[in-house]
Amino acid sequence: MITKKNSRLCMFFEPGFLGTHSQLNLDELQSVDISVLHSLREAAQKVHISEPLLDYMQEILAFTRQSGLYSSGLSTRGALTLSRLAKAWALLQDRAYVIPSDIAFLLPFVTAHRIKSKDGSSSPSHIASEKINHDHQES
Repeated sequence: MITKKNSRLCMFFEPGFLGTHSQLNLDELQSVDISVLHSLREAAQKVHISEPLLDYMQEILAFTRQSGLYSSGLSTRGALTLSRLAKAWALLQDRAYVIPSDIAFLLPFVTAHRIKSKDGSSSPSHIASEKINHDHQES
């Protein structure tokens, strides 16, 4: 795991490095050496996703395929992308593990171009809430 004290990558964990979620000043970004990118990739791969969280991701995948709300469900490749993105996001949040809110936050970014609602009324950004509503209706 990358630590703040002993890494060349500590600049990625400095407060304000990414700006706010709504504001990032591109003029202030600096180039990064390819070795830093490789180190970040390796560190992200080491971030832990618990079995229950993997099960949750699998349930989301199945929901998009079986609910009848979407023309086609999230592919295996899309699910793998979500997993890798969640790990990278957790790393940028200075955590060695993924939490459920990471998945819920990132899901729309992964699904926006991958799945379409059958009737056009449902946005991929609402998959997590639709899944929760669907689960509550069944119980």
